[in-house]
Amino acid sequence: MMKDPGKRISSKDVAKLAGVSQSTVSRVFSENSNLISKETRNKVTKAANELGYRPSLIARSLKEKSTKIIGIEINDFKNSYYMKALGMFAETFQERGYNLMIFNVEESENMENKLKKALEYQVAGLIITNAILSDEYLEWCTRYQIPIFMFNRINHEEHKLSSIVCDNYLGGKKIAELLYENGLKKIAYISGNENSSTNKGREAGFSDFLKIKNMSYTKIQGEFSYESGFQSAEKLINSHKNIDSIFCASDSIALGVIDYIKNKTSIRIPEDISVVGFDDIDEAGNINYNLTTYKQPIRELVDYTVKEMVDRIEKKTEKMVNIKLEGELLIRNSCKILNKN
Repeated sequence: MMKDPGKRISSKDVAKLAGVSQSTVSRVFSENSNLISKETRNKVTKAANELGYRPSLIARSLKEKSTKIIGIEINDFKNSYYMKALGMFAETFQERGYNLMIFNVEESENMENKLKKALEYQVAGLIITNAILSDEYLEWCTRYQIPIFMFNRINHEEHKLSSIVCDNYLGGKKIAELLYENGLKKIAYISGNENSSTNKGREAGFSDFLKIKNMSYTKIQGEFSYESGFQSAEKLINSHKNIDSIFCASDSIALGVIDYIKNKTSIRIPEDISVVGFDDIDEAGNINYNLTTYKQPIRELVDYTVKEMVDRIEKKTEKMVNIKLEGELLIRNSCKILNKN
């Protein structure tokens, strides 16, 4: 049978050619296809290929009353950590029969106007990586039974929201301990975005350990970006000549710090100054950086988020989760180590 290029092929056309019911065609192209015999599936797919039929996700969503779309808010496409997480989310959700819709929210934009689009598209769930949600928006999501998960952010202070995070406090503490144990005492901290929960947790763990040792540190306020690291390094080194170590709130910051030191000064890393990051983005292990860092368990964080999100949607529960996973301190060549054996 020749396909009419001007005609929109429907499941009814496929059913007629295959000699089956229209509902059988629908089941073949649904998650319940395993309930159909192999012979029938082959007849339907052969007819569909002949006609050039493609099932409509929109029609299926209306029938099943679920879009199978997960909205994810991202505001930093330069951040390697979030780009890696985004790829993992897309792959893992697809394995569970869901697709991602990305909402790019710049800091200068009205975040909630952008995220209202998520409700208009009737997303089945929403993942937030950076935004702070208002009471009104949360009420909308509750009304329409849209589960929200904070990823790499702690639970919203005033609301019961699920969150999946790395233990930032423990990571900051372990980095302070590393510097202290290796005789580094003139320490600086270059922070990320001041109000972010990740920055607060990392600095709190770092600061609390140093307080126990009666040590202080110099702080430079920065942002989670390479450019901020480069600029902050210039400011720090020009105003504090005796600094022997720098803890950067993220690897992106640390890479900027290392490039400034290597290209604009005669200071040696790690002989004269040690640099430590946080995240373990792919570039951190590059031979040009060899960055000592605290590795976030990104694979586990993504898998937990997907599992808990799908459970909330499909089991229709209101269960809240607050998962905090421990990372791993990776020792590379950017930090002075006194006893390497």
